Amino acid sequence: MRKQIAMLILGAIIGMAVTAIRVGGQVDVLWIENSRLLDELRSRTERLRLLEAQISKQCYLRVTSVEPHVSLKRAFNSAEAQSICLAVERQIAEILSPLLGKEVKSLDPTLVMQILDQRRVQVNKQNYELLIKTLILSERLVVYVEAKPLAIAMDS
Repeated sequence: MRKQIAMLILGAIIGMAVTAIRVGGQVDVLWIENSRLLDELRSRTERLRLLEAQISKQCYLRVTSVEPHVSLKRAFNSAEAQSICLAVERQIAEILSPLLGKEVKSLDPTLVMQILDQRRVQVNKQNYELLIKTLILSERLVVYVEAKPLAIAMDS
């Protein structure tokens, strides 16, 4: 009986030793990963603090993109409408491209509206008058425009 108890205790000790070795390696890996993540957190927290300080000193938004959205006043078939909208959007983006990089606070929304509102553009020998529905002036200059077809141009 003592021999069996001794074997049981010996087996338990060996089992605990093997488990400690196996789990110990995983604990080491997790401890190293935890240390790495804490260092990364400290680094990012410091970077965030510096960026917030920089933003508080300089709070000038600049126009970084022009996003025209065109709808057509008259119904066309789907492919033709998409083609026309894309061509008009390209022209609007080209017209407004000088505003890229400008400080938002220095831009006059009324002036931007006057640049586009009732402006005439030509797509596939067809004139369209642009009617501004919405203008959002921020880092992204977003403009929603309705293109109204006019009489067919007679350019040759």
